[in-house]
Amino acid sequence: MIAVDTNILLYAIDPSAGAKNSQAKLCLYALSKAGCGCFPLKTIEEFFYVVKRKAITSLDLCRQFIEQQAQSFTFVDTLYEDVLAALDVSDRGQLSFWDAIVFATAKRAGCSIMLSEDGPSDATINGITWINPFGPKGLQHPKLKRLLA
Repeated sequence: MIAVDTNILLYAIDPSAGAKNSQAKLCLYALSKAGCGCFPLKTIEEFFYVVKRKAITSLDLCRQFIEQQAQSFTFVDTLYEDVLAALDVSDRGQLSFWDAIVFATAKRAGCSIMLSEDGPSDATINGITWINPFGPKGLQHPKLKRLLA
């Protein structure tokens, strides 16, 4: 499984994001086709919050977009155990607390990759490798290519 962070969703719905818009759409398409995408629900909550705050598009369009993703992605809610695991990861200084909650939820869901522009790119923390899909390797990252093949 591959977890998707909020920034991928934001770029995918924002046509003013330029090249990142098309790269994010390609990323979501590849994950959908492979059937291995996962959204920790914290990312969806943040997505709606940012879209509304920045007035990127209408909330109706956001809802439709997320409902489309629900056809082929797994959505995973945050549990109490995820919060405790996030405290441990953030206490060690590896991630901010909020990123650590998304990470812990993805870890429990069995994800081995976290796609995010914000995380420690190419770092592996507790078995999850952070990959920046907008970075130099993008979707050609060897670990990502294996899962999408």
